[in-house]
Amino acid sequence: MKSLFLKAISLVLATFPVFALAAANPNPSPDPDIEMLREMAGQDAPTCNAVKVSAPVTFRGRKLVEIPDITEPDLRLANQLMSTGCFARAVSKLDAVLRADPANRNANYIVARMTWMRLGTDAAERELQRTLSTYKDFVSAKVLLAGLRFEQERIYETLQLLNEVEPKSPTDLWIYMNRLRLEALHSPSPDLRARLLEIIRNPAFPPNARESAARSARSIPKQTPQEFEEVLTARLDIDSNVGMACKAADLAWFLSESQKRYADVIKLLDSPRSRAGNCLGMETNRVLLAQAYLMQAADISPRPSEANKKLIDRAKAVMSGDFMPLAEHVNGRPQEMKLEPFLADAIGETKLCRAIDQFDFVTVSLQLNMGSDPNGTCHGVSLVSSVVYMKTTQRPDERKAMLSAILAKGAPLTKKEFEDCRNSNDCSMVLFPILARYSSQVK
Repeated sequence: MKSLFLKAISLVLATFPVFALAAANPNPSPDPDIEMLREMAGQDAPTCNAVKVSAPVTFRGRKLVEIPDITEPDLRLANQLMSTGCFARAVSKLDAVLRADPANRNANYIVARMTWMRLGTDAAERELQRTLSTYKDFVSAKVLLAGLRFEQERIYETLQLLNEVEPKSPTDLWIYMNRLRLEALHSPSPDLRARLLEIIRNPAFPPNARESAARSARSIPKQTPQEFEEVLTARLDIDSNVGMACKAADLAWFLSESQKRYADVIKLLDSPRSRAGNCLGMETNRVLLAQAYLMQAADISPRPSEANKKLIDRAKAVMSGDFMPLAEHVNGRPQEMKLEPFLADAIGETKLCRAIDQFDFVTVSLQLNMGSDPNGTCHGVSLVSSVVYMKTTQRPDERKAMLSAILAKGAPLTKKEFEDCRNSNDCSMVLFPILARYSSQVK
């Protein structure tokens, strides 16, 4: 049953049709052609060869069919392939249809959807508007445009399009899914959450529909932590264009930062399933796993010791010996104090880099005097370079004070830094006199 809010909007739309213009993008994405789509497709996983089109699904007594007015087998397969992240094979199927029939109406849907997924809403909107100016009764294109309007938060137009096409295509899966998205936005309920969970867990639904249900379910307010975790966990079983690493990161973040359940973070991210999905190829996951190991290490002993060495070594292995991203993550968070003995060097370096970025010469000097390494780096460059190559001509006194403090602690100075500063108008006047005083450190 529609909420009063949605009924009211439907009545307004029936009486006063709403037409809204999208804000002009000063730098629009280029309009795609088949070669551009092929280049953006990348390389498919071997599992893409086994992808098949989802059959119609019956859900709570209602038959639902994805893109029912698109009947070409290659285009239906291309649509399913995109939903599974198999873009190279999808482009191949699309290309086969266009070679046989360059004016094929339904191919425009695949082009528009792939454009949305690869280039964003602006380029996809142009594709859909072009298509609908020629094929005014193309239902699937209007349903896709309704989904795009929802992403653009143009809710009136979303409803207008759905109300227009639903009588013509009552079994359309995406009319139903878009109605659920609107319901989650304006009238969320325990019953809606139950329906969405059923869809997430039902492999008969296409993977993109299950992902859509998961996004809607996550947005429902006033869920308990257990209910929210249930949604995130169920989503892991969807084989879609959203990689396992991203889905694991969402759950790991919740378990770690919200629930402080570090053993469960390790169980999730240090598992065969995680390794198969290359979850540790994502820095967020590496940081959360290393943090979980160190939090367990800190429970054994508040400082590094033989008792917790194995856990510390596992954390180092995850981060390839570089704790800087983890130090940046814990900065200002409740766990920073507990982990500081394990991250002392990295935390000191993080504070030093932040002080340089903020022209805080007092903190720069303090950090160096407290033991921060003058041979360290900030943002991948030496401390000297981080000052010499600053993209500013402002704050000359602070820059001079920071550089003096760094060089006074014996920081190395390269020939390139020395000569580049000498040949730069601002640097030669502000910083070169200091570099000249430490020319003996040039290497």
